[in-house]
Parts: sequence; structure tokens; C-alpha cells
Amino acid sequence: MFFFSNYFFIYILGDIQQHNSDSRVGLDNTVQLNQNEIILYKVSNPPQNNPINYFQVHGFIMVFAWIFFASTGVLLSRYFKKSWPKNSVCGKPVWYSGHRFLMSIAVVLTVLGFLFILVALKGTWVGVHEEKKHFIHSVTGALVIGFAFFQPFIALFRCDPDSRYRYIFNVLHALVGFSAFSLSIVTLFLATYFGLFKDNKSRLVMIVWTIWIVLIFILFEVLQHYIRTKYGEILYGNINASNKTSDDLVEIQTSLTVTSSLITSQQETTSEDKIKNILLATHILIAAILSIYFTTLIV
Repeated sequence: MFFFSNYFFIYILGDIQQHNSDSRVGLDNTVQLNQNEIILYKVSNPPQNNPINYFQVHGFIMVFAWIFFASTGVLLSRYFKKSWPKNSVCGKPVWYSGHRFLMSIAVVLTVLGFLFILVALKGTWVGVHEEKKHFIHSVTGALVIGFAFFQPFIALFRCDPDSRYRYIFNVLHALVGFSAFSLSIVTLFLATYFGLFKDNKSRLVMIVWTIWIVLIFILFEVLQHYIRTKYGEILYGNINASNKTSDDLVEIQTSLTVTSSLITSQQETTSEDKIKNILLATHILIAAILSIYFTTLIV
């Protein structure tokens, strides 16, 4: 029994010495035990959530969704409806399938980006009392997300192309899409003022992107206007009606219309479409470069 007691005492003493060898030096401060005190010994700091990761993912997603996918989808829809007439994807024209595919990706990414920022902010809204740019960014961003979310549902009510109500869909679809795309530029530009970006290069990227997107639309509009004006003058420029009856004129004009339409279609395929394809390829390259570089500036 005595041997066991001594052995136990030596074991406890050794444990205390080992404990003291790796413990911190205590402070000579008096602690009153009748007060609420918290005494910690070698307690590591709890792991902290890093919400900046969610902000980063939000930024990555939104940049690619609107600079790359949405912009390319808009160009296909507006300027390529008569392009690639001999090709189709799943029985649909190439422009339509490409537009639907790209815009669907943009919508999915936009909703996904919204979920990331919702988690990062824990469901709270940026208040008016906070920095003005942050609040405006939250408002324009919410509008972009709303427009993008409802745009596919608007497309479900698309009328037949020959329907007399088709213009309502065309106007509404174009208005919502143009509003979302325009506000996306404003929203991304406001984001460059946040601490998410390490320097002012991100603002320069958005300036370059804004100039480019305006320029590419102008180039496409000028090209289409030139082609239509040129072929429109050829269509009715050589009609000699001096010795023709009204019935003959109608027959000649109809024949010329069909022939000119075929010529126009062929000429557009060989000239206009080549220029359009070059512009589209240039846009895709620039949009990809700017998107990738823009995301590298996010810290």
C-alpha cells in the first residue's frame, strides 16, 4: 500500500512537471472567484468563416455571365437571324439555338451568383445608411437578377411568328433583355469601387469593356444598314414601266423581288456573313480576355 501511494505521488508529480514545461507563464494578477471570469489555457482561436470567398465566387460568376455569355447571346439574336441558313441545331436555326444556350447559361449563373452573395451577407440587405455605391450596386444588381430570372418565363409565352400579337412579345423580350444587359454594365462598374479588387485596373477594364460593347453594336448596325440600303436600291432601280401594263408591272416586280431576294441572300452569305463572323469572333476573343483578366484582379 505504501509502495502504491509513493508510486502514485511520483506519477502525479511527473505529470505536473511535464505540464509545467509546456505551459505558459502565469500572470501575477489576482482573480476573484466570486465574479464571472473566463480563464483559458492554450485554447486555439476557433476557425473563422471567410466570407470574402463567397464574394469572390459571386464576382467570378457575374463577370463571365454578363461580359462573356450574355453579350454573345445578344449579338447572335440581333444580327445573325439570316446567317448560316443551311445549318441547324436540333431542328432550329443556329442563331436561335446559340442564343437560347448562351442566355440560359447566363441566367443560371446569375441566379447562382445571387445565392452566393446571399450566403455571404447572411440574407441581409445593404442599407441606405451604408456607402452609397454599395447601395446602388445592390439595387441595380437586384434589377438585373430579376430581369434575368423572369426573361425565360416571358419566352414561354412567345407567340407564333405570324401571330398579330407577336410584336408584344418582341417588344417586351427586347426591353427586358436590353435593360438587364445595360444595368449589368452599371452594376459591374460600381463593383470596381469595392475592396474586392486590389487596384484601379478593374475600373479600367470596365471602361474598355463599355467602349467595346458600344463599338461592336455600332459596327453591326452600320453594316446592316449599308447592306439593306445597297440591295434596296438595286431592287427597284432598273424597272422600265413605259410600255408595260399594270398587270405586267406587278408580275415583273414580283419576279424581280424573288430574284433579288435570292441574290441578296447569296451576296449576304458571301460578303455580309463573312464580316459578321469576323466581328463575332473578335468579340468572343475580347470578351474572353477581359473576363479572365477581370477575375484575376479579384482578391
